[in-house]
Amino acid sequence: MNESEPKSSIRNYPMSPPPGFTSIFTTYDLEHHENYIAVEKAGTALEYGNKIFSSFDTDIHCLGAIILLLSDVPVDPLLSADQARKASVLGLTTLGFVANNDVSGPTARRIVEKGDGVIILRLRGHVEAPEYSIEMFEGRTAYSEHLSNWTEGRLGEVVKNSTLL
Repeated sequence: MNESEPKSSIRNYPMSPPPGFTSIFTTYDLEHHENYIAVEKAGTALEYGNKIFSSFDTDIHCLGAIILLLSDVPVDPLLSADQARKASVLGLTTLGFVANNDVSGPTARRIVEKGDGVIILRLRGHVEAPEYSIEMFEGRTAYSEHLSNWTEGRLGEVVKNSTLL
């Protein structure tokens, strides 16, 4: 995992994840997508995510596919798939990558099985050499606190650097 942090804005965070679901949020440049996994479907989602992830030769190929899906680039075998199916594949591919990552995997699987958490995969760079960072929150309280701290910090920067009198 690349530890350099991308520039973020509030639109790079899911704003109102529904209770009882895990939110899987994927971003690349200005593109972003959010999927929800009901706790009752956690096992199935993890199984499908694993199958999709294991179909890639390398992590780089998996991340490149996520970028292409997020950017809505036509890729085989999804050329004739509707938007809902493409969105599901995007979410499950993201889940598969995060759940199989050596560092984030155990926590990601626990969050999905428990429900009520948020997993964010941020992608940047070129499709053939993507970089990524992962943020995970095991519950709505932790996520809400993070957003509050983040927005307060950003608002403080705006006020501190303001030229208005």
